This record gives sequence, structure tokens and C-alpha cells, in this order.
Amino acid sequence: MVSQEWVTASTRRHVVFDPPRGKEVGYGYLWWILRPDPSGNGRQDIYAAMGFRAQYIFVVPEHDMVVVVTGGTRNRTDQQKPIGFLYSHVLPAVRG
Repeated sequence: MVSQEWVTASTRRHVVFDPPRGKEVGYGYLWWILRPDPSGNGRQDIYAAMGFRAQYIFVVPEHDMVVVVTGGTRNRTDQQKPIGFLYSHVLPAVRG
């Protein structure tokens, strides 16, 4: 079992990108920390595990949601496309 303390520590910004690198604003313990939903409450970060060839797990606490993307890209520029898709399509679809 993973303790609540570990979850809290792993999703805290241990590295801060100032200015932010696109949607990425920080890094925890194996979790990238992304900007909150721009049309949401603006307070809850989004967490992402980013894997080889554009495989992602996005944890979106504000919407009580986990999004999994299985990728297979060989193109380095396509690696970031799932992040753009999250913000352009997924988040707008779940806003109330």
C-alpha cells in the first residue's frame, strides 16, 4: 500500500519550471505537474506520468478523473501531443 504521505510528497513540486515549460510547471517524484484546467477552478494541478512513445497517465483531481493514453509514436515532436489533446478535447468535454 502507498501511504498518503508518499502520495502528497510525490505530487509536490520538487522542481519548479519558471517560466513554465508549456503546460508543465513542475516535477515531483516521477510525476510531471501540469497547469490546472484553464476553465476549471484554477487551483488543482494535473499530474502526469509520461512514458516512452507518448504513453501517458493523467490524474485530474478537479474532475475526479484518470485519463490513460497508449502511444506508439516514433517522432519526438509527437511526444507532447497527448498533453495538447487533454487540454483541447478531454477537459472541455467534462466541464460542467
